[in-house]
Amino acid sequence: MSIVVPTYRRTERLDRFFRHHVKMLDEIGVSYEILVIDDASPDNTQDIVRSWAETCPHIRSIRNAKNVGFRPNYLACLREAKGHLTVYVGNDDLLIGESLLKHIEQMARDPEIVMLQAPWFLLDEHSGNKITGRSYEVESEYRFYRGEHGRCLDFVLQRHVFPEWYIIRTDAAAEIAGPYDRTTYHFFSHLSNALEIGDVVFAAEPYAIVTAISRGEDSHVGNTETLFGWDEYRGGIEHLAAAARRQDPSWIQGQPDLMKRIQDFTNIRMDVALRLHTGARNWLHAWHLKCRLDAYGAGSLSPDAATELCSLAAMEACVTELVRTGHRTIVVSERCFAIFREVIRIDPEVTLLCEGDTREAEATACITFGSPPTLVGKTVVDLVATMRRYRA
Repeated sequence: MSIVVPTYRRTERLDRFFRHHVKMLDEIGVSYEILVIDDASPDNTQDIVRSWAETCPHIRSIRNAKNVGFRPNYLACLREAKGHLTVYVGNDDLLIGESLLKHIEQMARDPEIVMLQAPWFLLDEHSGNKITGRSYEVESEYRFYRGEHGRCLDFVLQRHVFPEWYIIRTDAAAEIAGPYDRTTYHFFSHLSNALEIGDVVFAAEPYAIVTAISRGEDSHVGNTETLFGWDEYRGGIEHLAAAARRQDPSWIQGQPDLMKRIQDFTNIRMDVALRLHTGARNWLHAWHLKCRLDAYGAGSLSPDAATELCSLAAMEACVTELVRTGHRTIVVSERCFAIFREVIRIDPEVTLLCEGDTREAEATACITFGSPPTLVGKTVVDLVATMRRYRA
């Protein structure tokens, strides 16, 4: 079995990762390799991996000549694996030995299964590494036989399943995974491709604890996908639907509400992203998502929250317009300066000055609040006019 780990600049996670997984894999008594592909990290990642490899012969590492990004590095891990089965794990995630053993033994007994999917436990690092739930719920095992794309799609839509954590047969990886494309969320494509060549099992028991909310400023691919990947999710669902039609052209005749179900799935993801963006003070992103949800009557913001969002999006838009046209010192009307300073995210290279500040002569632009600017020769953006564009 290959445990594959794409990594980049995560030195503070690697010792915990190796300590847990070497001990766990030795205890469950399976033949394994831990393959680490370092995406050209500019730190001491290689030193840590090398140190662990000296004490554990099952650790193998590759270093990319240049940084290629998570998805290409993930694909490289699948291509380089040497075990009969391949299990992906993030370097901040932990596999659960007993459950993992149960799943790989099932695949060993049944060669028709090319992929085994399972939900995962969600971990919040801001709450003392508390497990806050599961990614999705299934009460018992579900098996989808080769070519059953339509039945699998119904399962995914009904339970809002994300097919992200799986174990696959290594010799099937080339037919399952390929280069990433932004039109389709790659894990849905992998599921669809697996069903072209064999059976897929969705197990009820998680085999991984996954960091859902990272501490500090630590970047997390899953968080970013949730914030921005809703159109890719829709594309992944459509990928499954297209495969179902290829398998059985008459299948679509029994799906009169398919478009609505796909849109409902997407709306849920957009609403989650909207709330994450508001929590991160990404007001413009959140406002545009609100508009898209409003088109379907699917928004969940209260009227007061929607009104506040629109005002904050207008304020962010004023700053964004000036920064993108090259301004770095901006005077803001005294009537709204406090809100800009406290609520709007400002690039560290940008300086906001309150109207009347002794340094206002250094500014090249100003944000007014409906009244004519007192400064001459500055680029002017009027917040009141901008707010008319961002309506609740």
